[in-house]
Amino acid sequence: MKTFLVDGSFTRPIDFNEPENAEIFKEHMEFLDRGVSEGWILLTGGKFEAEGGGILIIKAEDKDAVSAIMDTDPFKQKNINNYVIKEFGFAKGQDAVGEWFADAMPIR
Repeated sequence: MKTFLVDGSFTRPIDFNEPENAEIFKEHMEFLDRGVSEGWILLTGGKFEAEGGGILIIKAEDKDAVSAIMDTDPFKQKNINNYVIKEFGFAKGQDAVGEWFADAMPIR
């Protein structure tokens, strides 16, 4: 397994109080919940910058696998988020975080 930082940015301003957008947000959160429960998402959170979006740390076989995963995100399917995917190697962290990275490739 390899590890990736996924940086999502909104493609346009979004009002999540609008019913259609609220439903898409709910579906996006279900996607994230599934990733956490299945173990391929370590963490995720929203960005407070003007562009909006969010950050994820994901485990996968390769960058193509991450792209395929992100293609199933309702935010991607509805053209709400664009994603930049960067592979990285875990170096140091708290014990619980280190356990999640245990099967990841070491830094090159």
